[in-house]
Amino acid sequence: MSKPMLLADFVRLPPTVRGDVVEGLAAAIDIVAERGPPSHRFLRFGWYAAALAAYGGAARTLVVEEDGAPVVALPFVGHRRFGVAAVPGCRWPFRSVGVALGATDAALRIALVTLAAQINGLRLGPICDGDPAATALIAIARAQRWIALERTPGRAAPTPLDDRAFWRAAVADPVLARMIRQSEASIDGAGGAIAIETGDGIYRAARNASGQPIPSPESAPTREWLLLRPGLPALLGRMFGWVWTRTGRPHW
Repeated sequence: MSKPMLLADFVRLPPTVRGDVVEGLAAAIDIVAERGPPSHRFLRFGWYAAALAAYGGAARTLVVEEDGAPVVALPFVGHRRFGVAAVPGCRWPFRSVGVALGATDAALRIALVTLAAQINGLRLGPICDGDPAATALIAIARAQRWIALERTPGRAAPTPLDDRAFWRAAVADPVLARMIRQSEASIDGAGGAIAIETGDGIYRAARNASGQPIPSPESAPTREWLLLRPGLPALLGRMFGWVWTRTGRPHW
């Protein structure tokens, strides 16, 4: 009689990883958002759809699956001729991407290989320092010879309360509607406040009756990133990257 094999005797195979880019916003965005860190669970299909409705653009979505389960969902819009894309969304509280908790480095590598076949560069941000999804993606990008340029956004800009069309569209998603708290004054008056309640905290923004923004103590420093794929885009980034780093953008 053969000796039975113990569980420890079996070799665990690495997950099967597959990446693809689909037209429009993929349904996998919500799956990845629910599997991501609580701080990022508002980055849902409805969030990105609200950005397209308010600001325009035609989206595509990078989806990476591990063993058939979506672990990365990265919507992007951009100029197909020049190949520079950006993650859509509202500048507040941040523009990041969906990465499920437990997603492997292999999934992020496949994400970048798949993106490199579609675009020359990707704009991320503003993103809070220490953002888990962006930090991991940027580290893998640098290891794969992408160029990562960063800059600190400027501060002289309107508050997110001015993005009325975006917030009206966002609350069409019932899950987002339960997270977003917006005062009526932010719609019809100068003052007002808005908050997004996530599983591990609250993002807040407000302005006083004269329309001046009120800093939120929870706000972390943010940066904008430009990732340029290996080859000519990366070479151009090395030569002219100083233009990006010296050009500030509105904080919101």
